[in-house]
Amino acid sequence: MAPPHPKPERTYEQALSFLNELQSNQAVVSMVSSSNANSLAIPEMLGWLGKLRYTAESFNDLRVIHVAGTKGKGSVCAMLDSMMKQYLLTQNASGATNSRKPLGRVGVFTSPHLITPRERIRLDGLPISKELFTQRFFEVWDKFTAFALEDGHPNPQGAETKPGYFRFLTMMALHTFLRENVQTAIIECGIGGEYDSTNIISKEAKTASVITRLGIDHVGMLGDTLGEIAWNKAGIMRPGVPCFTVPQPEEAMKVLQERATEAGTELTVVERRPELVNDKLKLGLEGDFQKDNASLAIAALSSHLKAIGFGAIPEDNTPPEVQRGLSEIEWPGRCQVIQENNIEWLIDGAHTDDSLAEVARWFAGKWDPKTDQPGVLIFNSQLRDAPRLAQKLQASLQETTGTRDIFSLCEFPTNIPFEKDVPEPYVDTLQRETAAAWAEVGGSGEPAVYGSIEAAISGAREVAKARHPEKVHVLVTGSLHLVGGFLKAMGAESE
Repeated sequence: MAPPHPKPERTYEQALSFLNELQSNQAVVSMVSSSNANSLAIPEMLGWLGKLRYTAESFNDLRVIHVAGTKGKGSVCAMLDSMMKQYLLTQNASGATNSRKPLGRVGVFTSPHLITPRERIRLDGLPISKELFTQRFFEVWDKFTAFALEDGHPNPQGAETKPGYFRFLTMMALHTFLRENVQTAIIECGIGGEYDSTNIISKEAKTASVITRLGIDHVGMLGDTLGEIAWNKAGIMRPGVPCFTVPQPEEAMKVLQERATEAGTELTVVERRPELVNDKLKLGLEGDFQKDNASLAIAALSSHLKAIGFGAIPEDNTPPEVQRGLSEIEWPGRCQVIQENNIEWLIDGAHTDDSLAEVARWFAGKWDPKTDQPGVLIFNSQLRDAPRLAQKLQASLQETTGTRDIFSLCEFPTNIPFEKDVPEPYVDTLQRETAAAWAEVGGSGEPAVYGSIEAAISGAREVAKARHPEKVHVLVTGSLHLVGGFLKAMGAESE
């Protein structure tokens, strides 16, 4: 006789299928925006953890660097991971720790992903394997199913008995870190801080809190002023745990300082390190703003190394591990450059006013109106204010380049990677509105709407073919979803 609830096939593909059935973060944001459910977020997260037989204290043996902010969170996490990797390489090569406490395994949790969810959970500097992802996924999934079965739920295996997408992956990451004997955990907030799913980490686990550059984003959940957003991000502060930030707008800094006092923690404002100002310390990530992220990452890592008994990073002497970690870092989709024949693809997932302004400055350092012909823009945003964001990008580009004549072709695709997957008929209302908004403010170039990113890439390649061997600059920006789809369409390894 077959059991009433047989276990599904345990494959990576099945894990991805189940994961994609869970409520997306975008849906959660929409719900919170309309019902002000923020106050329930942490109690609900702890309730889900309880079903896994975990409490917040279960993770106290992890030594956590917790990162919040609007811009640069992922870059700071990647820098911390890369520097820790270099310290571990030195330790493993020498076999000695110079009487310091040895460093253990490093785990990283970030979001969103570009190609595969495995990117979100990293061990030893790499995304976890398909095999490990599958194993840890079903360990968590099956515990929720078993709890629902005990509770008499009519469909215990269904997605309705599981937390939402981001909550599930947060718990899966923490579960993986414990099972894989991670000592240092670098954890990025999803949205905000105060009510974020990652904010169940206690002060006993944390070695440093980090708040990157703040800006306006997710206003429905976080508030529509910098002060409100700063209050929310500062929710990751803990008593006695050092907190580090970069220089912020006055409104935001005032709130951060007030929250630090309330939390009983020291807030350090990290200025750009001299060796980054004078370019003696080279970064593997492009963009001037990354120098501030690097300075912030070094300060946080120093606090962490000191807290775990390894010893702080000297202020006046940057260790070779830090230098190598920052110079050898790879973080796709953030000021990324790909050379292809006579095309220079310039790729960044910027999706806010401030980050698009930074991308414009980066592009201006690559494209010279005096010597280069107008390039190509590929822009996509699925946000409601995508047309306004496109206009913001145009204004920033005009300001940084000193000209309107920047592009010969402006492409506005959907975020579907491949032409074969475009439905008939497909909906491109937002793309057409965005293209119209671009033209309305005098955006240069012939606007074109495409059903797929692949078609937009082909359009850019046609321009480059006609101009060969002259270099053609192609700016790809507007969202990380676009960047992920772009990299897939360019041949990056898929799920």
